[in-house]
Amino acid sequence: FDAAVPVIHGDAYFTIVCDKGYRVSGSGSTYASPCHDKFTVICSNGTWLYGFGLDQTPWSAVRPNCVPITCGEPLVDSCGSEKCHPMSSLDPYSNISALSASYVASGSSQTVTCLPGYRAAAPGESTPPSCTSSLTYDRSCMYCSFNPQPPLTCSPIRCDLSDPNGSLLPGGGANASSGWVWFNHSASVSCTPGYRASTVAMPFGNASRVYDLRCEDDCGVESGGYACRRVVCPIPVIGNATLVGNATEIQHPFEVQYRCNPGFRLRGSFSTPTTPCNSTMHVRCMDGATHYRTGAGAPWGPSPPLCVPITGCSPSMDDECGAEGCFAPTVSDPNALPTYNGSVHSAPHGGYLTVLCKPGYRPAPTP
Repeated sequence: FDAAVPVIHGDAYFTIVCDKGYRVSGSGSTYASPCHDKFTVICSNGTWLYGFGLDQTPWSAVRPNCVPITCGEPLVDSCGSEKCHPMSSLDPYSNISALSASYVASGSSQTVTCLPGYRAAAPGESTPPSCTSSLTYDRSCMYCSFNPQPPLTCSPIRCDLSDPNGSLLPGGGANASSGWVWFNHSASVSCTPGYRASTVAMPFGNASRVYDLRCEDDCGVESGGYACRRVVCPIPVIGNATLVGNATEIQHPFEVQYRCNPGFRLRGSFSTPTTPCNSTMHVRCMDGATHYRTGAGAPWGPSPPLCVPITGCSPSMDDECGAEGCFAPTVSDPNALPTYNGSVHSAPHGGYLTVLCKPGYRPAPTP
């Protein structure tokens, strides 16, 4: 218009357009709306008023200026196509080295790569992501701003406890009820009965029941090689008894057998005409402690049974239960000769002695 010609109220209006790379002062960019690069001027009651269009309010008597667009690519962007700086509002747990150095165009997305130990997950999830979750997510750019509420962020991972013979103790970085540990946190594992924390197979019962672990960035745990391993009991030495078999230790909750040596029986076990004595005992390992019993159905106890001599059977004193011999110093039948045939007074198990009747007597069934 001709600046020398006065403009009458309501007679005309005109629009001023900022150069490329500039915007109207006071007109910032947000994720929801772009900046303005032009403003409208009208004459109203002798006063210049400024606004962003005839149909937009408010109007202001303060004259705006065209200022550089600094949020996008400086002096290059235009309002409505403002780019996002690649480092703007960056996720604190993203891998900066994996980002492209290029500006992100409005209406497009940037791929964010999480740091080791983090995975893409929805904000506020009660259960942390595992290593099967994605390392990356996309965030959208609009008008020089990335989405202020992205659907995903880089969240710390969890390590699931993989020890089948232990459970997490509450405290530290552990969710004991769910069986996982936060990334870069430590927790303690308590072994179930019958197991001990150890770096070697088959520990003894004096080993600790607890070990510590730490959640690593690959969703694995570092425990220094410790795990809950099946406890064993050493093979005991029992007087006058020998181990049956060739076991070198007793694993929880299994058992082995011992047998009294020839000539010995378990104390409290006797030979009768219908049953032999007992020479076999059971030994088991329970949670690292050795227990003993004299047979099926008998109570377990912490002390081993005693093997005592078998007396009153063979003179050689080398009988075994189940094969006890017999010894009779005299013949008990008053109608028989006082000595057995051949003066033999002992017989092996299953054998016999010959009784000679006195003259005038013959063998007959016992009345």
